[in-house]
Amino acid sequence: MTSTELHKIVDAAIQKYQGQGTTLESAIGALYVGHAYGWRVMFLMHNRTTVRSYERILGIKFQEALPKETTLSKRSPAFRALKHVTNFWKAAKGETPGIK
Repeated sequence: MTSTELHKIVDAAIQKYQGQGTTLESAIGALYVGHAYGWRVMFLMHNRTTVRSYERILGIKFQEALPKETTLSKRSPAFRALKHVTNFWKAAKGETPGIK
């Protein structure tokens, strides 16, 4: 995703959003963090309900719009730890992951 595409998503969200400004701000922040670190890191930072809320606000699906991982992903301690689990989604949901 290019910077221009990011700006278009943000501009569209700002134009249509009605609600608490802090929620819009958080959704935009999640988009930029996800762009920099990948959607997997972002999914570790937020619960599923919050992620879905942000997707509705932004009009996108993070997994479709953002990279899975980036070169910055490894800077996240949680991401590094999850490299050793067998099921990312169980670990992201807080269920006991199986270790390889």
